[in-house]
Amino acid sequence: MKNYLIYLILFIALIGCNGSTDEKQINNLSKLDNMFNNGFQMELEQVYIMDGSNTIPYLDTPKDSAFKNEVSKLNIVNFISYNTNKDTIMNLIMKYEKWNISKMTNIKDTIRVEHGYGSTYLVTETIVNKTFNVINCTNQYTNRNFYIKIKIGDSYNYRGNDNHLFMIQNIKENTIYNSNLYFEILTKGGNGLFSNDKYIYLDTNPIITLFRQMTPPLTGDKVKEEIANGNYTLYLYNGLTTYKIGDNLYIPRYNSYVYVGTVNTNGMVINLESKYYRFKFRII
Repeated sequence: MKNYLIYLILFIALIGCNGSTDEKQINNLSKLDNMFNNGFQMELEQVYIMDGSNTIPYLDTPKDSAFKNEVSKLNIVNFISYNTNKDTIMNLIMKYEKWNISKMTNIKDTIRVEHGYGSTYLVTETIVNKTFNVINCTNQYTNRNFYIKIKIGDSYNYRGNDNHLFMIQNIKENTIYNSNLYFEILTKGGNGLFSNDKYIYLDTNPIITLFRQMTPPLTGDKVKEEIANGNYTLYLYNGLTTYKIGDNLYIPRYNSYVYVGTVNTNGMVINLESKYYRFKFRII
């Protein structure tokens, strides 16, 4: 059953955008929600590097652009699939690569719950609707398949009707894996389509980077000099009495001194950087 579902998902990824024109659109949904209902195709025009995450995202100013001059490829190594190999899932991103979003698929699942025991034993059944889309991303170097779930017709979204946030699950070798990547649909005034419905923007989750400063060890002669000047304290380390100079530890060896360790295993945090990526797509 599991393999059957995976093959069904992959099949939808390949044909989902082609057979949806006969579907009746649901009038009370936004234009973007109808697009996810029926499937659509978009082309990647730009990836912006955004500095931090602000309260009103559409007012954020890009820090840089990935595609400029002759650069047309981007590798983002921070986003991985939680399979046995922890594969990176956003490498070899190409300018103008196509992203096909399949028609939304609805699967009914039955959940059975046992209650009581003996004469009071009973089983209740609940029918649950599960909806999903598949995103197929293709360029001349790679082919990615992602599994996403969007709740269409949600009565409340954080920044308006189209402001969906969805986790990216990676499809590899007929198996679906979680990842550390999610996308949020950028909205303005609740609308997720821009420039006369020609563009859609997807923001990734932030990437936090800590920059640490480690004190490099001194040379043997420099240690001698510091000890002669009294710039040290004695420190017991793994059964050894060492000379502690700054954060580093030294012991006498070979008529000199050698480094044996540090009391600061993490280093000193000197900077914290938060950034995210904004993908700009043209609706095809």
